[in-house]
Amino acid sequence: KICVAILTYNNAGTLAGVLDDVLRQCADIIVVNDGSTDETPVILKGYGDRVTVVNLPINRGKGAALKAAFIKAREMGFAGAVTMDSDGQHHASDIPLFIKAFDEHPGSMIVGTRRFLDLQGISLKNLISNRLSNFWFFLETGVKLHDTQGGFRLYPLDRLGRMSLL
Repeated sequence: KICVAILTYNNAGTLAGVLDDVLRQCADIIVVNDGSTDETPVILKGYGDRVTVVNLPINRGKGAALKAAFIKAREMGFAGAVTMDSDGQHHASDIPLFIKAFDEHPGSMIVGTRRFLDLQGISLKNLISNRLSNFWFFLETGVKLHDTQGGFRLYPLDRLGRMSLL
C-alpha cells in the first residue's frame, strides 16, 4: 500500500494543479504544509477529505516536512511513500513507474531524476551543486545517481522506522 506525500511551502500558485494531477494517479495523499503563509491552507481546505493534511505551525524545512510525512504515512499503515514537491516540477503520471519499480525491488528506495535537457531553467549554482552532490554520493556508496537533489522518490517506510532521522 503506497501513498503520495506532497511537501508544500508557499506554493499556492501550483499546489492545486499538482494535487489534481496526483489524484488522477493515487487516492491516498498526505500533504505536509510546512508553515505556509500564502493561500495554501485555503487551497488544502477545498480538497476536504480527499487529502490528509499535516500542518506544521512554522516553516521547519524539508527534513522536518519529510519526517512528518513519514510518521503520518506509517500511522496510516502505508508500506511506502512517494514524495513530491508542490512546485510542479514532478510529473504525477510517473507515479505508476515508482510503484512498479518498488514491486520489482521490495524494500528499496526508488529515486526519480529530473531531466536537465533544458538547462535554461537551472541556475549554474544549482547545476554545480547537484553535480557535486552526485559525485560525493557515488564516492560514498558506489551507486551512480543522476539527481541526488530531486525530491521525487519512493521510500520504504518499514526501513525508515528502524532509522534515526535527523
